[in-house]
Amino acid sequence: MLTRTLLTLLFLAPLAAAQTPTLHPNASNNAKPPVVSFDFAFPGANPGHYSLAIDSVGRAAYLSQDLEAPGAKLGDPYTVKYLISEPTRARIFQLADELHHFQGDFEFHGGRVANMGAKTFTWSDGEKQHQTTFNYSPNPRMQELTRIFQEISATMEHGRRLQFLLRYDKLGLDAELKSMQANVDQLAELQVLEPILQKLAADTSLMNISRHRAQRLLAVIHSTPALRQVAPQ
Repeated sequence: MLTRTLLTLLFLAPLAAAQTPTLHPNASNNAKPPVVSFDFAFPGANPGHYSLAIDSVGRAAYLSQDLEAPGAKLGDPYTVKYLISEPTRARIFQLADELHHFQGDFEFHGGRVANMGAKTFTWSDGEKQHQTTFNYSPNPRMQELTRIFQEISATMEHGRRLQFLLRYDKLGLDAELKSMQANVDQLAELQVLEPILQKLAADTSLMNISRHRAQRLLAVIHSTPALRQVAPQ
């Protein structure tokens, strides 16, 4: 089991890193601010592969590819560029500093652990780049940092599904919005979904309960100072 997990990590990590979204495609290395990126690869999960990149001034990009998602096609990734809230940005970079910019081995070596997907963190700052990959880490700071990125991904994937359902299955929107309400405490950077939530709340062709759910999610954004101050891109 352990050998198979390690082989999976070694195979998936380069694949994930190759698809990390680029925040500064035209800037030289010395002109780029520091960037923390996270790649997750686990075939069979939903999504099976996603990447996030966040720079020290708050610009962020998300990319995922899930061939099991409705309408998904090979080579057709889902991408979002946005501004991250200041508390989240600050905490991510604080944790990255405390983890020595991912220099070291953070994998658990105490026994067999189920395969939970290849997780790769990368620190890029000019010519400096440090990277670590693990399946499960016992380090509490690494656990917190992983949770933050996973919660951001959960938010983005809700946004992907809302867009799909609005176009192809409006009756399915209520279940998706209900799920978001039930798990709102596990969704990070909800302000990124403000445009689609506003669209749903104003759409008179939708069921009233769906519109009301969208309105309540918007109220969460508007009542949270850290989210209210961030303008979605």
